[in-house]
Amino acid sequence: MADKLAQPGYDLPISFVYGDNDWVQMLEEDVADLVIQNNKYRDEPAPRDDQNEFEPYHKDKSKCLKPTGLYKSRVHIVPTSDHNMSIDNPHALASVIINDIYDTQLPVEANETYLEAAPTRLDGQ
Repeated sequence: MADKLAQPGYDLPISFVYGDNDWVQMLEEDVADLVIQNNKYRDEPAPRDDQNEFEPYHKDKSKCLKPTGLYKSRVHIVPTSDHNMSIDNPHALASVIINDIYDTQLPVEANETYLEAAPTRLDGQ
């Protein structure tokens, strides 16, 4: 994956989402960071054509939230999650996805139930 995505000429913004105890992130080590560092949209957003920009349906178009975050490359970490983020911490995963797409700042919080019920995690916590 990194061979293709880490090419400086790769012309799409890309986001990675991992759980904080995700075995894939541990296996891949710095692949996401390498890809993001080489991606030209890590600091500067990709150019947009506002006429063709996706808008969710709403009768009053001024109330549509535009997906401004889709034009930046980033790595997100979902707290208190392993690879099954949608099960371990669905609220934080949803916040990360919304924050990434709409460039918002919803809180991404630990799942206290997961902390209490989870067996010993890979990182020993």
